[in-house]
Amino acid sequence: MEKVKNYLCLVSCFGLLIFSACEEKVLFDFDEQLTLELAEIDNFLSRNSLSADILDNHARLNIINEGNGNQIQEGDTVDFLYSLYLLDSTLVQSNRAEFEPIANQLQWYTSDTLSFIAYPGAFDIPTQDWFTLGMSLSQEQSFLTLFLPSYLAFGSSRSFIIQSNTPVMADFEVLQIRR
Repeated sequence: MEKVKNYLCLVSCFGLLIFSACEEKVLFDFDEQLTLELAEIDNFLSRNSLSADILDNHARLNIINEGNGNQIQEGDTVDFLYSLYLLDSTLVQSNRAEFEPIANQLQWYTSDTLSFIAYPGAFDIPTQDWFTLGMSLSQEQSFLTLFLPSYLAFGSSRSFIIQSNTPVMADFEVLQIRR
């Protein structure tokens, strides 16, 4: 009987050891997670020889085309194109016609130029989401790319494409501002 107890104890300990070894490490510390994501973004920028300004909210901004200087103001209607990617260049979401075949498979395609109405106070929110942040930095006829830590994009939520705490990049092209 003693041998059976020892054997069961050994098997139980071994099972617990295997279970704990397979457990994924989850980071709950915001600063530690942010540091890892910013290193991943900076590594991507470096590997691709891209320069980017660092914004106060930790996002990286690469302006491809400055635009004509017309800033988005409260009450404006903004016609724009956008695409959202993972840092491995996997398309996540887009309204650009050239991505329609891919994005339709994902069911995340909007088939036309989108319009955004800049409501009062829209750009005053301290922790803006990726979309509002992109609009707040844009000018008419500008094209820019934002590299975003997860807390500005999808955070700890998860989908079939985006894992939780995943940094993303988003490009915005403002076609027209209507007052």
